[in-house]
Amino acid sequence: MDKTTLAVKNMYEKYPYPSGAPMMRAGTDVNLLLSYVNIYRENSEAVHVLDAGCGRGVGLIAAAILQPDVNFIGADINTTAVNDARLNAKNRGLTNIRFIEADLMTLEGIEVPSGGFDVIYSSGVLHHLSEPLTGLKNLEKVLAPHGVISLMVYGSYGRQALYRLIEGIDLMLPNENEIEERLPFARLLTQVANQTVFKGNYWQNTSTTDDIEFVDRCLNVNEVSYDINSLWQLIEEAQMKFIRWDDPEEWSINKLFDNKQLNDKLSLLSNKEQYRIIERIFERPKLELVISKGTNYPRSPVPVEVIEGLNFCVSPEVSFSVEKRNLNGFQRIETLSFKIKTKESQQIGNGLLAQAALMLVDQNTLFLGSEMIDALIEKGGTKIESIAVLVKLLSLNIIYCPH
Repeated sequence: MDKTTLAVKNMYEKYPYPSGAPMMRAGTDVNLLLSYVNIYRENSEAVHVLDAGCGRGVGLIAAAILQPDVNFIGADINTTAVNDARLNAKNRGLTNIRFIEADLMTLEGIEVPSGGFDVIYSSGVLHHLSEPLTGLKNLEKVLAPHGVISLMVYGSYGRQALYRLIEGIDLMLPNENEIEERLPFARLLTQVANQTVFKGNYWQNTSTTDDIEFVDRCLNVNEVSYDINSLWQLIEEAQMKFIRWDDPEEWSINKLFDNKQLNDKLSLLSNKEQYRIIERIFERPKLELVISKGTNYPRSPVPVEVIEGLNFCVSPEVSFSVEKRNLNGFQRIETLSFKIKTKESQQIGNGLLAQAALMLVDQNTLFLGSEMIDALIEKGGTKIESIAVLVKLLSLNIIYCPH
């Protein structure tokens, strides 16, 4: 284990990250992630997932609870965190998850399934490695040809306010000092930052976080962050390919800008150049994306002409809200809305789209496009209108087409 890796390990042994109970995290549904790429799994064996840098496993345990037919492995260099995760999983009676102590710089000790891992989570990990490129290359080697990596690295532009605080802490007490010595004074300085560089932005809660979160955020012994250029270079040097952002709307000029003259000008630029502008104008402390092997590529949109014969699922990242009023002997639906992840709810008006959404509120299994179309025809829609509703549900990310 190299010197930097050992320092990171020792820090996280003292402050095992993350704290808290298991929580459901967006972007961890295996079938949804695999639906983003063109190459599909050709076997029907169990899906294998690696969480490369799982910490105490709070996200992975929740994923294992929600996806009992998937085999999960959590790997981390932090002995304390791995032991905590093992005990937590055992106490919950989980049999589809195991935790191992492993160094991502070598992957030694990780048993790779035949054909590679179908999905790899790597959230907030690569940027703490002594050589992030080596770590990503290692993950590429154990990824299946059809597989994807759900990746999160720190965004340089979105962390500028935080880095101003960290530089102030380092000037006051250089990072050669023990964390325990730096911690109380760093917290005092952060309280001042709340009224200045942190006021009203993403970092406003930093002073109130627990010691584990605070150390990871402000006193970390090793980290690097990325802008679009350096992130693209990292992906390309690892012989991998950008598939999509975790939330494409956060990187869409059409969603972020409402001036036609500006949008027309921006649309002349490449996607990468658009992203470079967005990272400078909007706060993006984390860069969350999906990548694949270089031989894979983003999946094409669902062809309308074959939509009837395809299977669909309700997205695991959508939630519905239905308000009903009880009247004399019957109920009337007052409002129907949906929400993607933690975004604001969007109301669905009356009409065929609302009828379709109501059908999906309790839908938790696969359904054929033809089944939805036939049901909407029974409710008074034409075939063309019903197909258009199915296309609209796809565009709203309420449903998706799994492989």
